[in-house]
Amino acid sequence: MGRLRAAPVSTAVVLCTACAGGAGEPLACTEIGAEPGVTITISETMAAAMEVPVLEVCAAECRTYPVDLFPGTEAVDLGCDSAEPEGSCSASMRPDGTLVGFVRVDELTAGEVGVTLISGDQRYRSTGTPQLVYPNGRNCPGEALQLSVTLDDGRLAPRS
Repeated sequence: MGRLRAAPVSTAVVLCTACAGGAGEPLACTEIGAEPGVTITISETMAAAMEVPVLEVCAAECRTYPVDLFPGTEAVDLGCDSAEPEGSCSASMRPDGTLVGFVRVDELTAGEVGVTLISGDQRYRSTGTPQLVYPNGRNCPGEALQLSVTLDDGRLAPRS
């Protein structure tokens, strides 16, 4: 009879150990994932000149994607109600004059890729190496390759 009572306890210990993140600490992974693609930020000085932009991405082959741009924002610190650990702090977002967009590109590779932002008759070219992003940390699923570029002063450049 003692062996039957011990079986559920030992099964629970084995299952909890399988969920450990290392050193006996549990690993909590959400179901949040990342999409492969390119993030584009257009500076405030270049934003007014954007005309129905498209992005050409050259990895294994070159493909062109429409770019939906949205107003960019920045955080404004509203301070804290207390310096105590139980206190709370807050911030709000305000427009910063930039435009931002994201283009899903399933064909991104870990090597260098070429990107060209096309707006009207203007072409802004750059190269960059997509990086793996881990929205839940390196030990959880959901990672994807992403590249970020910024257009400022007539120059397209990768961001780290």
